[in-house]
Amino acid sequence: MVVRTKIKDFGMKKMLKTMEKFESSPHVKVGLPMESQATNSSREGGITNVEIAVKNEFGSPSENIPERSHIRKAYDINFKKRAKLTDNLLLKVQDGSLSLEDALDRLGLFMVANIKKVISAGIAPKSSRGSGATPLIDTGIYISSISYVKKIGDE
Repeated sequence: MVVRTKIKDFGMKKMLKTMEKFESSPHVKVGLPMESQATNSSREGGITNVEIAVKNEFGSPSENIPERSHIRKAYDINFKKRAKLTDNLLLKVQDGSLSLEDALDRLGLFMVANIKKVISAGIAPKSSRGSGATPLIDTGIYISSISYVKKIGDE
């Protein structure tokens, strides 16, 4: 008598392979990540986009620059939406209908769009560079440099 055994893993191997990626703490850096070329590029006067971000995000009293939080504000006002999006993306990664890389891209794009939306809506106080000038938009260079970088493992 011959006995045959058939093993069905019901996608367990695939799920375990996906879960291995989470051991490396995959994440998204949003705003002006140091890995981004636009972050470190110097502008007229030698100032970088990172310096502009820090001086506006936290203010610089010595330079008479008021606090204009745009990165933290976007993070805070979209907390529930971002949490829901993250949960949905994780479920899709878990069931195999979305790759981890694509999930991180979607999360990064979501946050970049929201930071740009906060800036475009205008951040008080108004810019002193001219009547009605919207802070952080005058040339468009800064707002276009806002991006994200996804990190998975030792990439």
